[in-house]
Amino acid sequence: MVNVDHVSLFVASVECGSFSGAARAKGKSLSTVSFAISSLEDKLGLSLFDRKSKYPTLTKEGEALYRVSRNLLSQSERLVSLANGLLNEVEDTLTIGIDDVVPFEVIESGIIKLQNKYPNVRINIIRHSVSELKQLHKEGKIQLLIVLSEGTSDDGCEFIHFANFDVVAICSPESPLSETPHIDAEYLASQRQICCDTMKSNPGFQQYIVGTDTWEVSDFEDLIRLVELDMGWAAVPKPIAERYISLGTVTRFDTTKVSRASDILAVDLRYNVTASQGVALRYLIEQLSAN
Repeated sequence: MVNVDHVSLFVASVECGSFSGAARAKGKSLSTVSFAISSLEDKLGLSLFDRKSKYPTLTKEGEALYRVSRNLLSQSERLVSLANGLLNEVEDTLTIGIDDVVPFEVIESGIIKLQNKYPNVRINIIRHSVSELKQLHKEGKIQLLIVLSEGTSDDGCEFIHFANFDVVAICSPESPLSETPHIDAEYLASQRQICCDTMKSNPGFQQYIVGTDTWEVSDFEDLIRLVELDMGWAAVPKPIAERYISLGTVTRFDTTKVSRASDILAVDLRYNVTASQGVALRYLIEQLSAN
C-alpha cells in the first residue's frame, strides 16, 4: 500500500521545485524527503524524477502520477475533515430560506466562512415569499430564515437584526427619467413601474410601489431585463442595481422628493430556539450576527 506521507512529500517536491524546497516547506530533513521519494518509486516500480540535472525534473510517468497524487491528497484531507465533522456532530446539510426581496450579498461573507470552516456541509438555498418560508420553517424543512425585519416574532422564533440594504430607483439610460431633475411622486406614479410579485406581498417593500400602471414579474432577473428594454422603471435593492449599473445597462435616478418611510430596509435572521441546532448552523448564526 502506498504511504500517504510519501505521496505528500512527492507532491511538495514537485510544487517547490526541489527536494530541499519540499524539506523546508514540510519541516523535514532533506534525507527524509529523498528517502520518501525513493521508497515511493520502489513501491510503484517507476522513476518519478530525472536526477541527471542539478534539480530533479519530473519524468513522463511522474507528471501523470503527480495529477493523481494531488487528487489523492485532496480526498485524504476531505476524509479526515468528514470524520472530524462526524465526531463533532456537524450536520450533513444546512437549508437556508431567503426572502425573495433580500439580496444574496447580505449573507455571502457568512456562507464563505461557513464553507471554509465546514467544507463537507452541503448548503441548500431556497428562495420564496416570507409566508412560504415561514411555513417551510415551521415544518422543519428550513433551519435558518433570512427575511426583512418585522420587529416582532409571531412564530416563536428568535430573531436577530444583522444587515441593512438600500433600495434605489433604476431605469433604462434611454428613459426620460434618467434626465428628468426633481422627480416628484405624482410624475413617478404616472410612469410604468416594473414590480416583482413578492414586492406586493412583502410589507417592507410595499412602500416602494408608487406606480398606478404596473407590470409584474416573478423575479428580479426578469424585472431588470424589462427595465433594460425601457419598458418601465423599478425600485430594487442597491446591491442588485449596482451589478447592472456597472455594465451601463441601467441607470439610477433621484427620488429624494418622493415621500417614503425609509430608503433602507433591515434584514433579520430567524431560527427556532427550541429545535436542535447543529454546529454549522450555530457557527453561521455567529458569523452573520458579528457583521
